[in-house]
Amino acid sequence: MFEETNGIIEIDKIFLNEYNYSSNTEILKEKFIESELNGQREKFWFFSGRTKYLYKKQDMNSDDIYAEIVAEEIANVLGIECAEYRLATFKGKPGVVTKNFIKPNEKLVLGAELLSDILNKFALNDNEFKKKYEIDKLEKTKDIHNKLNNLEDMWSIIELYLVEKGYDKKFIKPIMEGMTKKFFFDIITLQGDSHISNWGLIENEKEKTIRFAPLFDNSNMCGLNRISVKKTFDDMIKTLRSNNRNDGKFKKTEEQMYNLLYHPKLLFSVSENDILNIGSKKRKNNLEILDYFLSVSSKEYCDILEYCLDMIEKSNLKKIMLDREIRDDIEIPVEIKNHIINSMTLNMICLREKIENYRMNKGGPNYA
Repeated sequence: MFEETNGIIEIDKIFLNEYNYSSNTEILKEKFIESELNGQREKFWFFSGRTKYLYKKQDMNSDDIYAEIVAEEIANVLGIECAEYRLATFKGKPGVVTKNFIKPNEKLVLGAELLSDILNKFALNDNEFKKKYEIDKLEKTKDIHNKLNNLEDMWSIIELYLVEKGYDKKFIKPIMEGMTKKFFFDIITLQGDSHISNWGLIENEKEKTIRFAPLFDNSNMCGLNRISVKKTFDDMIKTLRSNNRNDGKFKKTEEQMYNLLYHPKLLFSVSENDILNIGSKKRKNNLEILDYFLSVSSKEYCDILEYCLDMIEKSNLKKIMLDREIRDDIEIPVEIKNHIINSMTLNMICLREKIENYRMNKGGPNYA
């Protein structure tokens, strides 16, 4: 379907051609539809030919459908595996459709499922486990999931999961490399919705292999899921460009702009210490989290982050989006392209400052 169809994919036409469906009845009652319960928005699975697809309706007051396709394009530039997305409509409503990336004999295990499995086995009877992760201090399962949704805790939890499921421990390193790439991708693209059901592992029980899943559900990129906040940010950019830097209001507006830029907090972070207050959902901002990550990591990871920034700048955000428009025969609204360019450019400048500070503190710009 992706290869044969140009422009925005019209799901109604596919259903009419392949299933003779043109009714206004509830789509979820149709036999060729499989409901998808994960998430809050209307979504469902269907087959076109022999391939399975997921349709997801655009959220109201959101530009999230464009976030999905631009995020995929950036992931491709960085060499990070990502689900394939296309703009689509169903019953006149905009959305996106994504191709199922699960192969025969494989299954997707979401982070929430993985963690629940481990908690069910260890949290009730293993006092050492409960003490290590301070399980008894949290009453809600959601709070436990939020607390442990970080690189440090998931490393040991995934190791436990591999042992419990009979997988070779050799898989832990590539899985954690995949999770680290996701952390870098989230921090570069200003993702704010990588909760524990927005990443997962792909298991093949027959071949006894397990790997980190491709990136998916990147709809919060650059705050595109919140139109009102996006508009305020864009208005501030215009104000700063038209005002004199020496103007007394300039500094205040600039500060407000950066507060908006980093208002979406990383839900998939580095350490449980990134959560300042789990009850009020207070978290450190992205730059504080990156500071800690670099302070406990080797130079290799600093180099990887810098490489990612170099690749995006070399490819040019404007050209990245133009290439996608040409390939899919679509138009991304100009204001959305400008918003992505402005927010990501400002963010990447800040990330480069963090890299420079790391190198100077470790022994100079040529630190090795």
